[in-house]
Amino acid sequence: MLNGNFRSTSSSNLQIQKIFFVACLLVNIVGYFLYGIIPIMLRGTNSYPSDFYLVYMPCIREFILNPSDLYVSTCGGLPYHGLFRALPSLALYLLVFNSISSANTLNLFAQALSNVYLNLGSCYIIFRIANLANLQKFQIQSFVKSPYLIAGGYLLFPLHYFNYISGEVYSTTGFFALLGLYFFYTEKEHLGFFFWSLGLTFRINMILWIFFLILKKPFRNFVKNGCFAIFGQLPSIVMFLIWPKMIVDFIPSLISVSIDVITQDRFRVSGTLARELSFLFQTNILPFAIIIFVVLLPLVLIVINQPRFQFHDKLMIAVLATITMLPDSTVGHSLYYAPIYMLWLSLKSPDINMKIKLIPFIPTLSTLAWFLLPSVSLFYAVPLVVICVITMKKIPVRNILSRFLKASFKKDSQQE
Repeated sequence: MLNGNFRSTSSSNLQIQKIFFVACLLVNIVGYFLYGIIPIMLRGTNSYPSDFYLVYMPCIREFILNPSDLYVSTCGGLPYHGLFRALPSLALYLLVFNSISSANTLNLFAQALSNVYLNLGSCYIIFRIANLANLQKFQIQSFVKSPYLIAGGYLLFPLHYFNYISGEVYSTTGFFALLGLYFFYTEKEHLGFFFWSLGLTFRINMILWIFFLILKKPFRNFVKNGCFAIFGQLPSIVMFLIWPKMIVDFIPSLISVSIDVITQDRFRVSGTLARELSFLFQTNILPFAIIIFVVLLPLVLIVINQPRFQFHDKLMIAVLATITMLPDSTVGHSLYYAPIYMLWLSLKSPDINMKIKLIPFIPTLSTLAWFLLPSVSLFYAVPLVVICVITMKKIPVRNILSRFLKASFKKDSQQE
């Protein structure tokens, strides 16, 4: 009798979860995609000041005329839009949509539709990850581990609406972030680094994920993983070699835009501590960014190489560090790390208290929080610092330097 009731309850819960997922899917496609794109198509190209038409398409047309000037072209009619701030391989991706007619914004529709398919692909990957044996042994016994809940919650993010109508690539980044995560859990980490490297095409911030996690491996694996990470960016490497001027312009364009955009009220609340401090004191962001980067980089490297942490814990430490350290984290970025965060909440973390894991919950899963809260960066900086401090206290002082230097080569020497 009891077993029968338990099965009935479980079956009922699963049915509710499936209904929730289908409802979220309908909201995403009908409420965000169709409701957002169709009015724009009816009004025409200039009906919405989107990045797609103000930045991406003008830059691509300039790229076609003179590829070497990709990073110095003046793109956009609004002051908060700057130069092309991505690896050059993104230009190849955008060429596909530039080849589609802009009449009635057909090219924007095509780009948004591709995001719909990628979001569906992200949901499929979430289901695959949640059902992996390597992950299930760490899952907590709660409804939060349900892939229907995680995938449905991801589709429900209002940010998808803005991603569709702006022609942005945040959800594209999220797809490659999840695909890479899947291969890490299937013990094919070289493919994980490869797909994360592809993700750099759309959001270069993920380079810190690769940097922090690739260094902890034995040297032999480090070389293999590094090669696959390089393969993922071969188009950009080839383009830099063909047009060397791109290399000279690339870094200055990133720095100049990050500094200039701080003056806009639109970006006063940020996941990046340096940006919020610079806005608070109405000064240049660069000194704050350099100080925070220099202080946190060695600390995170030491902490993330501790064997006590599970892989997903290390990944989330890298995510928190990326948000805190790189000076361009805005609300749109949460779209590609939110599914990874939701998966993290469904897992046991013996060395990280659940209360610490819940600190980033509000800004990560609530778009509105970025517009209402006076600060967002503290929701990411505080758990990162707390994890680092607690971990450092557990490491004997005499072992900190030796562990940091030897961690990458210890296994290699044992094998030999």
